Amino acid sequence: MKNRVDLNLYRFMICLVKLKTLSKTCHELDISRATFNRHLASCRELFNNELFVVTNGSYTSTLLMTQLAQHIDEPLSVLEQSHHAAKLFTNEHRDIECTINIISPLSSALTLPLVSELSTQDQHCRLTFVDWSLNGVEQPEVGALAIGIAGYPNQFSEHLVERKITTVPLYVYLPETHQLNVASHINIFDMVDYQMVRISLGAHDGSAYFEQVRKQTGCDLQQKLTVSTINSALACVLAHQYLFVCTKIADQDIPAGITAKPLYANANPLTYDVGIHHHRLVYQHPLIKTIEKVIIQSLQKSE
Repeated sequence: MKNRVDLNLYRFMICLVKLKTLSKTCHELDISRATFNRHLASCRELFNNELFVVTNGSYTSTLLMTQLAQHIDEPLSVLEQSHHAAKLFTNEHRDIECTINIISPLSSALTLPLVSELSTQDQHCRLTFVDWSLNGVEQPEVGALAIGIAGYPNQFSEHLVERKITTVPLYVYLPETHQLNVASHINIFDMVDYQMVRISLGAHDGSAYFEQVRKQTGCDLQQKLTVSTINSALACVLAHQYLFVCTKIADQDIPAGITAKPLYANANPLTYDVGIHHHRLVYQHPLIKTIEKVIIQSLQKSE
């Protein structure tokens, strides 16, 4: 096997694996039929294998080609996005399209501080805040910076970098007239027999975070009602005597008649680890450090 390989051949193979026909591959790569045939011959010689079996104009991958594609596809994707990273680092802070993918419970505490910091005259970003989405973080648009803010840790692909940036306490929000509103804090084991409401975390609901909490505490809470916003959850607390577990909510955002108590598991306060994640291509981008600083300061200030 040759030691030096034309990287265009790897792109050619992956394209043919996905599109399966000569005409579509030629159109996608903007090459002629003659070049297609030369590339295919070079690939077959390089790996000493047919790689593709042709039937009625359709190119079907051999077993070796299928295995090769699994090794080639991800690093090739990273290489093809290198211009994306270069553009971001060239712009640094100015005029960057920045999308913040954030779970709902953290959105109310972090949106205004991030807007204030990232919309200054010296550091102007075009900001978009959206519900947390793995695709949004893992596949950012060219020239755009995509950041995820959610619980930590997660099981992500090798494309993403994830770091824990802070830990915040958890609170129980309950009506002032509720039976559990008698102590300075609430034990999670005392909540088992009461109705609970939770906020949907969107795509992040597919994570193992809640199962992790159950294993840590040994307490399996039944959260049968799920709503989309903090305001909706607090309304259910007030109207229907639900319990609501969340991070710190600003005092001015809590309706009259609702109180907040720290959540414990026996003698230990329960906390929520907050993580930030982004594509490896933008690792050490200066804007990420700025965002991390704002998150830490804002969440610690709210405690």
